[in-house]
Amino acid sequence: MEPIKAAIRSRQAAQRKRVYASETDPIRHSCDMGEARDLDRQATALLMPQKPLRRGLSDEIIPPEGSGSTGLESTLKTPDNLALEATIQRTDLADKVRCFPPSQPSKLD
Repeated sequence: MEPIKAAIRSRQAAQRKRVYASETDPIRHSCDMGEARDLDRQATALLMPQKPLRRGLSDEIIPPEGSGSTGLESTLKTPDNLALEATIQRTDLADKVRCFPPSQPSKLD
């Protein structure tokens, strides 16, 4: 089973443990909650990258080779006019919906 599916199943099992934890027996409740925490830790461990992630010039994460996202890596290594135009359009759209904080006046102004 691939790690992401295993992590999702672990998180679901942890959630079930919390929902169905005993309300009448404090020892059993404590045990169920401990098992839920362990399942959450297992899920987190499965989702953690094995090696540190590489970052690009703008501090973006470059997906590891073999992750199925090689198009992004090649675009970051050798950007072209199409990628540049797409970035400009995305930035303009994000600006229109106010995703960015208001700009601060420069000390040089």
